[in-house]
Amino acid sequence: DIKIDPLTKDAIDAQAADHGLKVQIVVKPGLPLGKLSQQILLEMPLGDKPIFQIPVTGTVVGDIAILGPKQFDSEENRLVVGRVRSAEGAKITLQVLVKGPHKAQTQLNVQRIDPPDVLRATIGESKETRKGGPLLFPLNLEIPTNSPSVNHLDGDQTNPVRVVIDTTHPHAKRIQLLVEFVVE
Repeated sequence: DIKIDPLTKDAIDAQAADHGLKVQIVVKPGLPLGKLSQQILLEMPLGDKPIFQIPVTGTVVGDIAILGPKQFDSEENRLVVGRVRSAEGAKITLQVLVKGPHKAQTQLNVQRIDPPDVLRATIGESKETRKGGPLLFPLNLEIPTNSPSVNHLDGDQTNPVRVVIDTTHPHAKRIQLLVEFVVE
């Protein structure tokens, strides 16, 4: 949400400006976890630049996070598997950490894999990390043996596979994981 209010004359004078606005941006709960990048365009009737751009970037965090090995970027929820030989396939297990007051009621479900051509994803049973502590759900990713050749490395011609996980958590309804790999 965006709220725009005029600045007081004292605030405008303190900046040695002719005009001024206070722009308040509120990020609502329920956004997918991970990187956030948006542009807010304000139409201004002043000067020679009628459109003013405000970049909004950040990372949405919450009671749910994905944990992984060194090839996992937690800020972007991106796993770079790299090259996989079709004859060998690949298996990787990440952990989905669930904490906070809603952890016991939170369930996870792989909602979709886009595109669904090669990658498989399943979520295992949760385990407590310690008595009363956060829960860990194993997120098992598999590129099956003898998979067809595909290219899902991030770049100009291809895109990573998106694994979308729905949750029953009241504030973190969806998690998106990006997986990059090539099957040769």
